[in-house]
Amino acid sequence: MSAGDRMKTTYLNVGCGKRFCKGEPWVNLDVGSADASVVPWDVRAGLPMESETVDVVYLSHVLEHFSEEAGARLAAECCRVLKPDGILRVVVPDLEGICREYLRQLEEIRSAPPGHPDRLAWIKLELLDQCSRHESGGSMKTFFHERGRDDLDYVVDRIGTVGIQLAKASPAPAGKEGRHEERSRLSIRERLLEALLRPEEAEALRVGRFRLGGEVHLHMYDSFSLEQVLKGAGFRRVEFRDADTSRIADWSSYHLDRDPDGREHAPHSLYAEAGKGPA
Repeated sequence: MSAGDRMKTTYLNVGCGKRFCKGEPWVNLDVGSADASVVPWDVRAGLPMESETVDVVYLSHVLEHFSEEAGARLAAECCRVLKPDGILRVVVPDLEGICREYLRQLEEIRSAPPGHPDRLAWIKLELLDQCSRHESGGSMKTFFHERGRDDLDYVVDRIGTVGIQLAKASPAPAGKEGRHEERSRLSIRERLLEALLRPEEAEALRVGRFRLGGEVHLHMYDSFSLEQVLKGAGFRRVEFRDADTSRIADWSSYHLDRDPDGREHAPHSLYAEAGKGPA
């Protein structure tokens, strides 16, 4: 590592999606993006940085999209590229929090007067749908269309900005015409595969492709398991934070965990920061 690399300040946003900061000190990585500020990169190949050259690695709602083993490898890569005093900030869905809320809603349903069936239905989706879905958006995509929007405030409180986006989308399930249009866009190769495979084989191929495509959650974390995976990756100090607190200077000014309008982007998430220094 050159002296210049050691002096340069670099913040790395891994799997940034549409939430990133333009210009120095940020380097944004994602598997695909139309924005010139985002470097196309598949992190399954590791991180494209020299060892101990990065001041901050930000990993928001990314780790859960990898298997437990692949997530551990990504955490180890983050440790490798960070400077000795660098900071890893990780945001993931909070498995314990979701489970506690599911049990709370279940108890309210059994109470007199009963609670909110749609809220119970939603929290079950929050717990299961993103891990089990076989098509993009899963059951969350049609929740509002099928059940109405009476509990929109509850959903937005649970998942923030994403809840608003789901409410705006909330399309009706695709009918025959929609499925015909989707089929008409198939490539020649896909049409050949469809002709060669039995229906159940074609469906298995479609589901397999989707589940390996990056949308599905392949693992979930509570505070204990997240701390274990980070320490196993080489971090010695793990501290739990919230959307507004961080050891990263002026963190709130970047508007990554909280939108400019003050809304927490992904409420009820688990926020952790890890360093290489003593616990």
